[in-house]
Amino acid sequence: MKKLILVISLVIFAMMLSAQELSIKNPVNVTDDVRLELIESNDYSTLIKYQKISEEGEVSQEGILFNGKPDGVWKMYGINGAITTVIFKNGDKVSLEAVIDGRKTKVFYVNNKPSKSIAYFD
Repeated sequence: MKKLILVISLVIFAMMLSAQELSIKNPVNVTDDVRLELIESNDYSTLIKYQKISEEGEVSQEGILFNGKPDGVWKMYGINGAITTVIFKNGDKVSLEAVIDGRKTKVFYVNNKPSKSIAYFD
């Protein structure tokens, strides 16, 4: 679980660095494994769609950056079809849901730190 949280944190940091290159004249930025698309930008907010692309050319992670911070539902797609879902609010984690060792696990966060975990069979 700690490795998963570390990976998510590193990916988010990389997203924020890449997001600074977008503009109205250049709304899409594609690197080797990340695609960023400017959805909306005004005086008050910026929305960017983030997609991480696997070596096979498939989306392995996606979500929305609101003013440079993850916001809303983020999904990570595993090799075996497993989906890990992380919900963010203004850059802070609210919850994480994943299948670990055959059990569905949900972690709730308070102040961006795990506060409660529930594991159950679906």
